[in-house]
Amino acid sequence: MKATAAVSRRTSLIADARRSYELAATAAGGVIDWRFAIDDLAVGLRFAGMGLVTTITQALAHLRTTGTGPADLEISLWDSASTGVPFPVEDRLNLPAWRRRAPSRDVQHCDERIMHQPYEDSLGVLAGSQAVYWAASGADAPFYERSAPLLHLLHWWLGDHNRLVVHGGAVGRPDGGVLLAGTSGSGKTTAALSCLGSNLGYAGDDYVVIGANPPRAFSLYRSAKVDRLHSRRLASLLPGAANPDPRPDDKALYFIDRGLALGFPLRAVLLPQLVEGGVTRIIPTSPAHALTRLAPSTILQLPGIGSAALTSMRILCETVPAYILELGGDIDTIPSVINRVLER
Repeated sequence: MKATAAVSRRTSLIADARRSYELAATAAGGVIDWRFAIDDLAVGLRFAGMGLVTTITQALAHLRTTGTGPADLEISLWDSASTGVPFPVEDRLNLPAWRRRAPSRDVQHCDERIMHQPYEDSLGVLAGSQAVYWAASGADAPFYERSAPLLHLLHWWLGDHNRLVVHGGAVGRPDGGVLLAGTSGSGKTTAALSCLGSNLGYAGDDYVVIGANPPRAFSLYRSAKVDRLHSRRLASLLPGAANPDPRPDDKALYFIDRGLALGFPLRAVLLPQLVEGGVTRIIPTSPAHALTRLAPSTILQLPGIGSAALTSMRILCETVPAYILELGGDIDTIPSVINRVLER
């Protein structure tokens, strides 16, 4: 079954992709609907068959809802391996990693943001309240795609709704929590996962959603990626790994199944920093320092967010206090240290 060979001058990419999705749904024998919510925003997933269901929904399972009515965002999804339907651009390997097509009088509904991931062989397109996601094969998705599915589509769309996806973790309780900001390897995951089993709920270790006025954090994924050393240190707190035999360069992937928090007010930004030996403690720092730990990695990992995102991060860092969180050898004390921050 062949789809359109190329995007015509007078059609949008998402229009062509949706036609291929309809072919895939017919080939798969129907559509599977799955719905979740972030804060008060509803997202509807419409899968053409089962090919991508597990790959996409494992990390989002804690956000699943049973609401009815139109979703704020509808994403149509299919894979070629299970349906036999390709993406409708034969030269997609020549597409840039991401691009935005501005509105044009020649093309209706052409304000599209496109994310192409050649290594994973997947492609997503967002236009307003509609999106399409295609992958060559759901079964072959790498562990990091399973840990943060639909990341770029969601961060673009949430940005259009005054929420910002940031590269960071978050833990907290109903009356308040903290954002854990820093580059990969700084200790965000160790700090977040050490709170499992405490009174602090886990909202994420790598990507979370931030809202403003007042600042709040919302969970996006219930996944955690942990290297071998920290997997052993945190073994008593973690469920079984979703990839029990990771490749040498891969981290172990976990889907957290207890102690989850969907959202809470933000009371502080913590900057984890691994320290050999010593005790876990906090040291006050400046809003500028917090911004330099939060903004660069967010902008690097999430392209196309614009200057408004940098402004949002700056306002957040100026609104709540910031602390360096020195992580010593006593990771069991991390929850109590964070609780002391929240009680200030």
